[in-house]
Amino acid sequence: MNRIKELRKFYQIKQTDLCSHLDVSQGTLSGWENNKYEPDLNSINKMCDVFNVTTDYLLCRTDWAICPKCHDIYNPLDVESDNNHTIVHERYLKIIEDSSFF
Repeated sequence: MNRIKELRKFYQIKQTDLCSHLDVSQGTLSGWENNKYEPDLNSINKMCDVFNVTTDYLLCRTDWAICPKCHDIYNPLDVESDNNHTIVHERYLKIIEDSSFF
């Protein structure tokens, strides 16, 4: 079980763009998103960097992420919650604005 699809959709990243960044096929990413296959460690680490979450969060071992800047605990997907953190929005804007990212 993982949050790949959930995070990708939250950040409005197309499958094809994430596939290019991870250097995997769309079928592979789809398999990960639908829990048919498990991603390799290198791809997990890259996705954690893209989504700015820990491996534990990505792999559903916890429902909370830790901000690498201030160490606040927050839920990246709950934008209405008081536990959310501005880094979600900062990361989203960075991904959208940084054309070299993909």
